[in-house]
Amino acid sequence: MRTQPALLAVTATATAACLSILAGWQRGGWVTERALWIAVCMVLVVAAHLLPALSRPHGWRIRAIGAVLWLACTAATCYGHAVFFVMAQKHAGELRAAAVPVVVTHGRGLAEIAADRSDAVARLARVSERRCGDRCAPVRIEHAMLTARLDALGVEGMRSFTDALAMNE
Repeated sequence: MRTQPALLAVTATATAACLSILAGWQRGGWVTERALWIAVCMVLVVAAHLLPALSRPHGWRIRAIGAVLWLACTAATCYGHAVFFVMAQKHAGELRAAAVPVVVTHGRGLAEIAADRSDAVARLARVSERRCGDRCAPVRIEHAMLTARLDALGVEGMRSFTDALAMNE
């Protein structure tokens, strides 16, 4: 019956130790810094797991000191593990973001749109000045088509402008 709790304790300690090793490695820059972070994390994990058992046979003063140290080690270990999980989530998000293809729109430039727009304005001015006589329907149709063309060019120009702004940000 005592092997199951001991197996659970060893598994929990080994898992926490592995997590602390990764957390310490993640925090340091140089290899020496990483080694020190790992050492500190391992001391905290081992102390958090062993202090209650080590202070149990002693008097109430030693147990009180052990309880305070245990709380401090547990809080520091939990903080270290939480930081590790946050950084792991950040790294996973960066990998997912890097996998998303970059969408590049290949629309026309603003200069081309402006040239087409000026051409449509000139044609609309010519149509508006025509004396239609018996040909009023074709003139009205051309007028409506040129007006619609100007509206479409205006929308295309705004889209190209906002796309250009978004790419510069």
